[in-house]
Amino acid sequence: GQQDPVPGFEAGIGIYLDDVYLNRPQAAVLDIYDVERIEVLRGPQGTLYGRNTIGGAIKYVTKKLPDDFAASVRGAYGSYNQADGIVSLSAPIGDMVRIGVSGARLTRDGFGKNLFLGIDNYNKNIWAGRGTVEF
Repeated sequence: GQQDPVPGFEAGIGIYLDDVYLNRPQAAVLDIYDVERIEVLRGPQGTLYGRNTIGGAIKYVTKKLPDDFAASVRGAYGSYNQADGIVSLSAPIGDMVRIGVSGARLTRDGFGKNLFLGIDNYNKNIWAGRGTVEF
């Protein structure tokens, strides 16, 4: 893939989230939750996905909303004080429409030290949310 996020140059491997193209290589390290599956398609995939997939495509497919009310809470704790929490809710509205909302809090202390500034590098402090409507 393309390692340098220079404008005008695209990666040879396309990264897609629910068939939406993510146009920068930094998307490969994206935190994605509620994943149903990950598809790895050998290249070239230009016929289906355009010129950005001469080396293939990586597709993240998120979970579909359930037919009944559902709620889930997930948490994890790891090294460097990594603490992740994800809350998801979904509900049907009538016979044909379902809505869902998910929120995540992802944190981690840095695992490197900037000696010039005296601060930690690679901290993670993310609030994320996603809303879904299925018809």
